[in-house]
Amino acid sequence: MNERQNDLEPEQADIRLRDVTMAATWSVSSAKVGNGVLQLLDGDATTCWQSDGSTPHIIYATFPHRVLVKEVQILVNHEADESYTPAKVRLRVYTGLEGINIGDVVELNQPRGWIGLPIDFVVGVFTIQIGIFANHQNGRDTHVRGVRVLAARHNAMRHGFTPLSTVLRPPFDDRAARTRARA
Repeated sequence: MNERQNDLEPEQADIRLRDVTMAATWSVSSAKVGNGVLQLLDGDATTCWQSDGSTPHIIYATFPHRVLVKEVQILVNHEADESYTPAKVRLRVYTGLEGINIGDVVELNQPRGWIGLPIDFVVGVFTIQIGIFANHQNGRDTHVRGVRVLAARHNAMRHGFTPLSTVLRPPFDDRAARTRARA
């Protein structure tokens, strides 16, 4: 987990990454009137998406084509939001019809600023799901002040990113066994 506690402004971007946030269609599981997707994406740290309902609170981003996602970031501010601040977050990506959980549930301790939810490999995704499973002080609704999706540039594979195919190999995929048998 990459917690940046010092500032509500995003850090200097990695040159291997590009911001693809606005290429997606965004939706949320619930929202209070006046605190919906528009406030989540407006770039203003003083506004926020506020959920309206029971957990988990979900943010969805759907892309029109596969995007090589490397990191998802959320902007939170415990000082301003207290019990509305996410405490347990999990990232899930969809490469097709089925989702893949990316890592364990991330526990946040009074976060302030852009919180990175990194992906340890490059994966072409159609949909991203950010699940908020608990808030600080057992709060019911949640506040998220911003969200960003960072994707690998087209030449990123040459610069140290690991493709998904080398990390996840389904049990039914015997390509590696056939390759070893030919050698």
